[in-house]
Amino acid sequence: MQNLDHGQFTTRVQDLVYSVDIIHGLIKSAVFGFAVILIGCYQGFNATGGGRGVGIGTTRAVVFGFVVTLVLDYFLTDVLLGVLGQPGGM
Repeated sequence: MQNLDHGQFTTRVQDLVYSVDIIHGLIKSAVFGFAVILIGCYQGFNATGGGRGVGIGTTRAVVFGFVVTLVLDYFLTDVLLGVLGQPGGM
């Protein structure tokens, strides 16, 4: 779209994206996915009161999932940067 040569694009991506970036992303996405699944299942299994209870459980699952993802992101970033180092060797 920007008339950029394929070779130039590939070279720039290789210069800017490090393997640590990809590892961080894969680990975080797996942990976030697992946490959101657990929260959704817990809220779903404990929903009572018919349709209204399901709606409340869904709302709780979304809110808790969002908050847990933010908190996990903070702690995972701290741990992964300590263990694997910063991307780009910074």
